[in-house]
Amino acid sequence: MNDPHINVNIKVCGTKSRRGKLQCVGRANVLVDSGATHSMIPRGMLDAVGIASSGQMNASLADGKSVEYQTAKARVCMMGDGPDAGKGVCANVIVGVVDGEHIATVGASTLHALKVKMEFGARRSIVGSGEVIESDRKR
Repeated sequence: MNDPHINVNIKVCGTKSRRGKLQCVGRANVLVDSGATHSMIPRGMLDAVGIASSGQMNASLADGKSVEYQTAKARVCMMGDGPDAGKGVCANVIVGVVDGEHIATVGASTLHALKVKMEFGARRSIVGSGEVIESDRKR
């Protein structure tokens, strides 16, 4: 099946280390929503790494509705897949906080902060800082 969506593996980390190590939690198959300004991260992921909400933002949805979200500052890492699973690119970004089992999404501001280049079409790929993060190219 030819899925037009791009999904990536991410880690969300606290922005301050505890005993010299950042606390992180990962999630696989996160939707890249290049049409959204901000990434949306479930509150449970942020709670797991000790991140509290710190502000508010208003967002306009595709259907024209306006909604208000809490925001938080988190370290978001887009991770490689396959043999490069341990590699990734990271940036501290402001994310929207969503409640419940909302699907985590990676938005344009995070892609920009990660310096990610995306290719669409028959040979999709995502490249961050010179490393291929995810690709459906034949190897």
